[in-house]
Amino acid sequence: MLFRSLGNFYDQGVGVGRDYKRAAESFLKAAEQGIPEAQERIAQYFERGLGVAQDHDEARKWFNRAAESGHPGAQFTLGSILQKGEGATPDLEGAAKWFTRAAEQGHMVAQYELGLAQLNGRGVPQDCAAAATQFQKAAEQGHLAAKFSLGRLHFEGHGVAKNFTEAARLFRAAAEQGHAGRSEEHTSELQSLRHLV
Repeated sequence: MLFRSLGNFYDQGVGVGRDYKRAAESFLKAAEQGIPEAQERIAQYFERGLGVAQDHDEARKWFNRAAESGHPGAQFTLGSILQKGEGATPDLEGAAKWFTRAAEQGHMVAQYELGLAQLNGRGVPQDCAAAATQFQKAAEQGHLAAKFSLGRLHFEGHGVAKNFTEAARLFRAAAEQGHAGRSEEHTSELQSLRHLV
């Protein structure tokens, strides 16, 4: 715990000068002691080359350790790495597994990504109702794209009952909060729903 705290001080320059090398050394010591937060931080350092030589394999190793220890941020990041196939062939089933674990802990972006996987059948069976549930959870936490995606499901009646009023509300909420979406594609949808809100 001490090394993690020291790493944060060096990382942020609190009470000491910002020093990524010393932060990395502190995070690595804490990570080796099994502290998930430190494992995730040292993984980020290896991924970005902060205070250490950039090493994607080492980053992935530490993200994996943190994810296995239950760190939701690391679980999400590992899911993203597997989905993109960074340094390897994409593993959509592995990505969905880690998105699921992070989503179960309330990780907003993982909920959205899991919803996309369920909607499109990427690594999991296609299930529009399950996707709607994940989009709803992420939307409740303020995820703009999740609001938009859930609105789209309500508009089309996929996985939820067709509900133009709810679709319009979600589209408007996402737009008011800055989600551009594919505005040229959905402008006509919003226009046709304007009288409902």
